[in-house]
Amino acid sequence: MSNSIPIVNRRCCKILPVSEIVYIFSNYRKSEIHTGKEMIPVYYPRSEIEGYLDGRFQHCLKNLIVNFDMISDMSDGVIRFRNGEEVAIGRGNYIKAKQKFAMYIKNHKKTLAKAADL
Repeated sequence: MSNSIPIVNRRCCKILPVSEIVYIFSNYRKSEIHTGKEMIPVYYPRSEIEGYLDGRFQHCLKNLIVNFDMISDMSDGVIRFRNGEEVAIGRGNYIKAKQKFAMYIKNHKKTLAKAADL
């Protein structure tokens, strides 16, 4: 677990703070790291990316990892993020994700309230 992920691809080389990640979508060897500003393609195995993440990141689908700190709400099978993006997921996965998110909120009430005030 780290505070940042090293990004090396054709377009850029940089250190990405983990706190900026909204969600990560993986498709075979290629992953897309979505931040509030951009989508960054990387060619790391999913297991390597997961090694940089902490407890605020959870799988909502096999290919989708979301940052619970970046979710504004979940309803009607759609995850809505603070940056305005939305991701629709199937009913079974949505129910599991919503349960995980509810537990995360219960365990991090004070931290989330402070972040909302900023």
